[in-house]
Amino acid sequence: MKQLFFIIPCLLISLFASAQGSIIVTEDVPVTQIMGQFISLNRASETTPGWRVQIMGSTDRSAIESTKKKFLARFPNYVAVWRYDAPYYKLRVGAFKTKLEAERLLNIIKSKYPGAYPAKDNEIKYTEFLY
Repeated sequence: MKQLFFIIPCLLISLFASAQGSIIVTEDVPVTQIMGQFISLNRASETTPGWRVQIMGSTDRSAIESTKKKFLARFPNYVAVWRYDAPYYKLRVGAFKTKLEAERLLNIIKSKYPGAYPAKDNEIKYTEFLY
């Protein structure tokens, strides 16, 4: 009797497994065109949004460049970039996809740069991301 309860489910499973069919997907021409445009735009873009850690903001460019040199001497494995958003120069370090990854760097450098904080950056080059 126990064997019968084992054999019947096995037969049913094999019956359903052998009844597999094929699925044909058709899409409209406008959908294909839009997907093509989406792919070409993404390939043309050299930057992507992400996160950095801002360690300094100042109106003095020489102070930003000096701090950048000191940071790179202490942490040579991280990228450091500054940008000018009138009237301030902002020194940001690292390149991360998520805020959590940026906060890990923040915990490492917080003792040297107590005013540092995670900052959203929409123009990170793909080559700058740290893995």
